[in-house]
Amino acid sequence: MGAFGEKLRKQREQRGIALDAISNTTKISPRMLRALEDEHFDQLPGGVFNKGFVRAYARQVGLDEEEAITDYLTALRESQIRQQSILPDFRAPAGKPSEAGAGHTPDLRSIQPSTRAFPGSICAANFGEAVGK
Repeated sequence: MGAFGEKLRKQREQRGIALDAISNTTKISPRMLRALEDEHFDQLPGGVFNKGFVRAYARQVGLDEEEAITDYLTALRESQIRQQSILPDFRAPAGKPSEAGAGHTPDLRSIQPSTRAFPGSICAANFGEAVGK
C-alpha cells in the first residue's frame, strides 16, 4: 500500500469509521473503497468515477477533497509507471536468433492480417469470392 491509500485508511480508522459506513453514505461498494485504500486502481471503473470515489471518500473522513484528488492522481501515475516497468519484454535478445525464426526475427509490420476472421466469414476483402465473382 502506498502513501495515498495509507493516508485514507489511517484517517478513516482515526475517526472510527467502518468502510461499510462510508459505503452506505456514498453508495460506493466496499470493494471499491478497499481498492482505493489498497491502491488497486485497476479494480476501479476508471475516469471521472474514480475521482468521484476519492472525493466522496475524502469528504466522509474529513480530508480536503482537492488535495485527495491530487494525491490520487499522483499515486495513479506512479502505479502506471510501475506497471510499465514490470511488463515482460518478449523480444528476442539482441544478437541472438529467435528459436522459431532459425536466425531471423520477422518484422511484424510486414505481416498482413488475415482477411477472414472465421472460416467461411464474409468481409470486404473476400466478398467477391463469396458471391462467385
